[in-house]
Amino acid sequence: DEAQQGDNNNANFYDDEPVYIDDDYIDDYYAFIEDTKPKLDFFPITGRQAIGLLFISMGVIIASGGGIGGGGIILPIYILALGIEPIDAIPLTSVTVFGGACGSTFLNIGKRHPLADRTIIDWDVVMVMQPLILSGSFIGTLMHKALSDKFLVVLLVVFLSIAANYNLAVAKRMHKAEQAYLEMIRIAKS
Repeated sequence: DEAQQGDNNNANFYDDEPVYIDDDYIDDYYAFIEDTKPKLDFFPITGRQAIGLLFISMGVIIASGGGIGGGGIILPIYILALGIEPIDAIPLTSVTVFGGACGSTFLNIGKRHPLADRTIIDWDVVMVMQPLILSGSFIGTLMHKALSDKFLVVLLVVFLSIAANYNLAVAKRMHKAEQAYLEMIRIAKS
């Protein structure tokens, strides 16, 4: 009999009248949690925020033009220029990169490759890389929740330093190859 009464109490729990506190409807548990982090207030936009948003826009434009995501450019801007904590800046960067990827895909989905008879987007590469990218994102999300802000910043600095060093080496090789090609063309014309 007590089990049936307990079931009746649980069944009636959701049928009760809504809870109001000071004329505000309180619908869930999360409304009672006190948030200690400062809110990101973007209105009215300050000069620092306008410059940060300008740099982010330029970073996304350059990254899209280069065919990369741009997270390594955008994340430091969110942290340094806008003053957003790394714990908030990392997901915000992911959303920004996702938006840029959606825009680039939308603009390039119907284009054809200028030299080959295929689309400009190589869907085979997408199908091979996407599971790996999602796996890395999943592991990164777990690490993001488990690690402290200071350790995340150290990891970001180390990773971005390695990536910058690698990209600088590739850029030097490409510059050297371009200079040799231009020299060959100059000699052939003379």
